Amino acid sequence: MSARKHPLEARPSLFRRTDQGAPELASTEDIQTSKHPEIVESKQHDSKNRTKRTYHLPDEVVLLLSELQLQEYRQTGRKPELSDLVADAIKQLAGERLSSTV
Repeated sequence: MSARKHPLEARPSLFRRTDQGAPELASTEDIQTSKHPEIVESKQHDSKNRTKRTYHLPDEVVLLLSELQLQEYRQTGRKPELSDLVADAIKQLAGERLSSTV
């Protein structure tokens, strides 16, 4: 039998419970960065009412979405979200098809 120590025993656990809470969940005001003084929150769609759905699209449709995204990025300098492109396409299709049935 080897008397060798387990290499992880000396390390503090990342998942330990403490009475002060988890240090990795500290508020953003406690974080100090040298390169990035401003912390930018991720874009959450607070103002948009959205529902997450999953659809299976053919490869050529996925490629078309990528091309539309790239085209808008080149024109505006802003990369649109794929969800926005899909929503616009569905609205346009619904406008064409629903107005032709009336």
